[in-house]
Amino acid sequence: MAKQINQIVTSTDTFQTWVDINNQIVDFCNTEVVSVNAAGGLTTGDGFVNGQFGANIMSTAILRGGNNTANSVLTIETNTYFNSVKINVGNSTVNSTINSIAYTPPFEKSKEICRHLWKN
Repeated sequence: MAKQINQIVTSTDTFQTWVDINNQIVDFCNTEVVSVNAAGGLTTGDGFVNGQFGANIMSTAILRGGNNTANSVLTIETNTYFNSVKINVGNSTVNSTINSIAYTPPFEKSKEICRHLWKN
């Protein structure tokens, strides 16, 4: 959401107007702007982007579909590579469609998985 801040009109605005607009900008930067820096800047609060948002690396404690007030289905529409030893998927009800899957775990884990699959 874009924040509307009136421009300063130099021909008619008073010095107090300049101070007020400057304070609006400072308040906006302190409470609504998400900042980044080389040290991994942290901004606390909730937000929602209606549109596209991109990053080279996304780090999160929880990944879910929906928005900041309601959970919904999370759809991943690309080929996805999971670089992990363990992947947990599901809850009490799981609906899934898998067209193809390739999983290459570490060597010892793959032997264990293959033995388990051949038993069943």
